[in-house]
Parts: sequence; C-alpha cells; structure tokens
Amino acid sequence: MKPLASILLDELRATLNLPPPPKRVLIVEDDANFATVMMESLNEGGCAVEVADTPDKAVAMVAATIPFTRIFLDLKFEGEQTGVFALKRIRQMFPTMPITVLSGFVSDEFEKVARDDYHIDVRRKPVDVAELQAMVAATV
Repeated sequence: MKPLASILLDELRATLNLPPPPKRVLIVEDDANFATVMMESLNEGGCAVEVADTPDKAVAMVAATIPFTRIFLDLKFEGEQTGVFALKRIRQMFPTMPITVLSGFVSDEFEKVARDDYHIDVRRKPVDVAELQAMVAATV
C-alpha cells in the first residue's frame, strides 16, 4: 500500500501538471568504488540515488523517508551485521518494496529461496549496470 504522503504528492503533481519525480534508489554497499560506479550510472539514467555503507544506515534511511523505488543490497559487510539484517528490517516496514540482492557470495539455495519465497531479485557480482538501470526503469 502506498503511503499517504506519496499519494498526496502524486495528486499535487497531477494538479500542477508537474512531471513525475525521479525514481529513488538506495544502494547499500560498503565498497565505495562499486557504489560510486552504480550511483553514477543510475544518476545518468535519471534516478535520484542515495548510498548507505552499512546495514544500520540503510534501515534508518528507509524508515526516515518516502519509500525508495528500488533497493540494491549487498549481503556481506564488515562487522556483525549483514545485508540480511537490513533485508529483514526493511521487509517489516515495506513488505512489497522491490529489493535486489547484489553479492558475490550467494549460494544457489539462497537465490532460490529469495526469489521463490520472498520475491527478491538476486544478482551475482559483478553485475551489468545497464541491467540494473533496466530493473529500475521497469519498477512502477
């Protein structure tokens, strides 16, 4: 279900004949170089991109803002928390938010369970940024 704030903003844009806002993307990635490449590519595609370098920051950002169009989430982070921590918390807040896991450390079993049971896209690194742009463009 779309949050009331988003509905009201959509109605205001329609009333004022304003173009739709750019699609908002959150990249949750601790590799700064990889995050920068993704961010620049998605920005070139017209997206408004934010980056969180820890699972905690990602959860806080999702909780504090209008929902993102799509989240790209790494699984492996330094420290105790993993991308699974963020995934669980984000799913509690927004059960239908499109999330794509990006990781070089994904088992076939994890990939199957993520797709079949939780409707989460999984892409193994390295990823094709054009494919990610297409995923965002296809998100309603």
